[in-house]
Amino acid sequence: AQAALASARAGRAASEVAHAAEVLTYGLRMACPALSGSDLAERERAIADLARELEVVERAGMKERGEFALQLEATQKEARKDRDRLAHELEASEREKAEEVARLERELEGARHAKEQ
Repeated sequence: AQAALASARAGRAASEVAHAAEVLTYGLRMACPALSGSDLAERERAIADLARELEVVERAGMKERGEFALQLEATQKEARKDRDRLAHELEASEREKAEEVARLERELEGARHAKEQ
């Protein structure tokens, strides 16, 4: 699920970058109608190169966030296991203490009974 979400976000980000590149190219054509064909083509290529670089950076960021989410999930799972283990150990310790108290109370009662006789 995390990978699918990251993939969807990366796809959306790539789409947004491509759209931004198209808008920049269109704006360049409208703002600079006097540019020669080669100058315009060179600037369009520069915009396309920047768009590709942005897409690579965005995908890398999505991958890192996905990896972090997986690491966080694993850490949380491990913490839950530790918490459960410690809770069981505490319960066992309290049970042992209660049994020891009960044993000592029986011994004390037995000693009192023996003293009365």
